[in-house]
Amino acid sequence: ELFIALKGPRYDGHDFVQEAIKKGASGVLISNFQFPISKLLNTDQRSPVTILVKDTLRALGQIAKYYRQKFILPIVAVTGSTGKTTTKDMIVSILSLELSVLKTQGNYNNEVGVPLTLFRLSKRHQVAVLELGMSALGEIERLTRISSPKIGVLTNVGEAHLQYLGNIQRVARAKAELIYALGKDDIAILNIDDPYVRDMKKGIKAGIITYGIKKRAQVRAKGIENLKEEGMRFTLKIEQEDFSLHLKCLGYHNIYNALAAASAAHALGIKKEIIREGLSRFQPLTGRLRIIRMRGLTILDDTYNASPKSFVAALESLRDLSPKGRKILVAGDMLELGEKAPLSHKETGIYVAHSRIDKLITCGNLAEHIAQGAIGAGMEEKKIISCRNRDEAGDRLSSLVKKG
Repeated sequence: ELFIALKGPRYDGHDFVQEAIKKGASGVLISNFQFPISKLLNTDQRSPVTILVKDTLRALGQIAKYYRQKFILPIVAVTGSTGKTTTKDMIVSILSLELSVLKTQGNYNNEVGVPLTLFRLSKRHQVAVLELGMSALGEIERLTRISSPKIGVLTNVGEAHLQYLGNIQRVARAKAELIYALGKDDIAILNIDDPYVRDMKKGIKAGIITYGIKKRAQVRAKGIENLKEEGMRFTLKIEQEDFSLHLKCLGYHNIYNALAAASAAHALGIKKEIIREGLSRFQPLTGRLRIIRMRGLTILDDTYNASPKSFVAALESLRDLSPKGRKILVAGDMLELGEKAPLSHKETGIYVAHSRIDKLITCGNLAEHIAQGAIGAGMEEKKIISCRNRDEAGDRLSSLVKKG
């Protein structure tokens, strides 16, 4: 086994090199700028193979790139401000009906997680579906070079990651790195309804498949019917062929995720019947607009993550539901929004005020701006409860639902 000493915000892997050797590591990859090699030379333990590099993180990526090149299989890479994980899982739901699929697990979508995912490739895999995240310009381009995807999917551009990139134009540049790094024999899947994504078409070397709810999209949805708690029904049009689809997910935004997944599967040559079956079978993951019923309550769980775009999508789904009782919204802080965080929360509060919510519970300092925005847009103050932390919010929520 090779121990790679990575340095993170909390820990430095170089502090654990000797422990790794003691536990049986046959080699160590370390930075000659961070680790005194004398520590290895003076040890009484057996001498491991030692590799010195300037940057252990970049070295990890290069090793993963070399390993990936041993496998002749298509890789689908997915990025975007929102919808990455759901789109990735929808693609897997389709492809796994016919192929052996490797996919990104959990949040393994960064410069550590993507290489570790690639190391899981084996001879049995026929395709891989990777999620690419980032916190700075250049990261997605590096991940694309490492993974060599055949297909790149760009879901949308939104306000996520403003803390790192400063403005939405830089977010768009970062997300575009995936599709601009594709070669002429590859395929870029683009959400043509997103203005930032639409503007990226110029300069792409790869072939392009567009999706959306506009007539000019190659893969699009029409005849959309909101089935409320049962999901969405629509006609899926791929090129010149139409077929009906029942998507067991809430929200119009999930139609876009389904269109992106259908486009990627179509680009891989998957039959239309398999695409329809894979999407029809798909169930949302825990924390991603999933309905939970317990003790007479209907809970809409969207707690996995939040950005202004996904928050509004969840609000629209909650608004469209028709429960017999009250609608109570519990809203926490949305992170990684940088200087725009207070304004983004306040703007979200305006949506809350117009979403027919019976009670709003905010949790956290930033979420207080949601309350302010809601009040400013006409929501009665008596309908709003501001809490300092999750425990307090949970107690207040419990007292409300006990009242019926």
